[in-house]
Amino acid sequence: MPPSYRTALAAIALCAALVDSTPSDADASAGTAADFAVDIPHQSWGDSATETSSASKGTLVASGDSDDIETPRPPPGQFTASSFSWELQSPVTSPSPVLDAAMVYDPDAGYMVLFGGWASGSYRNDTWAWDGSTWRQLHPRTSPSARSLPSMVYDRALHEIVLFGGYTGPGAVAGDTWVFKDGEWHELQPAVSPGGRAGAAAAFDPSRHQVIMFGGNRAPFGYSDETWAWAGTNWKLLTPRSSPPAHYLALMAYHRIRNALVLAGGISSGGVLADTWSWNGHNWRENSPRQSPSARYLYGMSKFGRRVVMYGGYEDSELGETWMLRQASWQLLDAQPSPPPRSDTVLAWDRDRLEAVLFGGGRSAPVNETWTLRHVTFPSSAKP
Repeated sequence: MPPSYRTALAAIALCAALVDSTPSDADASAGTAADFAVDIPHQSWGDSATETSSASKGTLVASGDSDDIETPRPPPGQFTASSFSWELQSPVTSPSPVLDAAMVYDPDAGYMVLFGGWASGSYRNDTWAWDGSTWRQLHPRTSPSARSLPSMVYDRALHEIVLFGGYTGPGAVAGDTWVFKDGEWHELQPAVSPGGRAGAAAAFDPSRHQVIMFGGNRAPFGYSDETWAWAGTNWKLLTPRSSPPAHYLALMAYHRIRNALVLAGGISSGGVLADTWSWNGHNWRENSPRQSPSARYLYGMSKFGRRVVMYGGYEDSELGETWMLRQASWQLLDAQPSPPPRSDTVLAWDRDRLEAVLFGGGRSAPVNETWTLRHVTFPSSAKP
């Protein structure tokens, strides 16, 4: 990312870390595999995890995630580190190069939605759609204010995209809630709402039919260890008996095999993190995979079919690795050709075209490249 932008984020992070140096009573010790198994029946964080398949269709059956129940199951022996491939797309039109935008897939509309970010010294509030082959700018009648690092999730229970918070200026964070549906943005006025924050992790939990948001920077009040749930009208502050320490610039995605939301990486008051946590709808548990990505933040992460995929990020320099959380462990993929190393990127799963889409981010400067990641056995398209 450009030095000036990274300097600003680093200064905000340092201030937040100083404010947040006192551990919260909610900070949790690591949970064991047995703890995880108790909270999620028949599933443990170990080699014994299995997938239930439909013999007639060769697909995974998971009652909590019927949204993409027809995702193909790769044949035995073909789910290896080298069975994935990145491809650089060449759309006729593209958004401008951008850092720290938000992107999610809207299955009702059939396209990826990209919003906001930072580029050329200013925050942005443009909205774009990716239909699998090209980008087109949308022109809603009203939009959230320009911002970077908002939390944005597709709420499958209400068939709309939910956006919360983000940076609207150096050290200034928003605390507003917006929804995007049928090509239009609408600001909501919930009676209960989290305080303003940016860089919070958020994802939709299909088993519990709600959006979950964790952490973020509450500038100038420090990092957050709060867990919030959104069910359409109000936010609710949850009180799990165990919780990760405050995280900033972490990401979260639904892992269908585990039937849990997965939180990974980010920054805390103690530095850059390499941890993995799971949310089962009631409590957080720290997991201990046999292998994990190195500590990082400002990466891209999303679900990938029944699993979770991560790309890029930053610690001492930009990273260019592709990792996948399968069952018991993270696996470093040998997906070629790989996008150049970058941070501040966005990554989201297209459930209709069976591919993860990567956009933007950068190294010395923002880029506007569009990359797609696929498994070699997935059909070229599941949607005309």
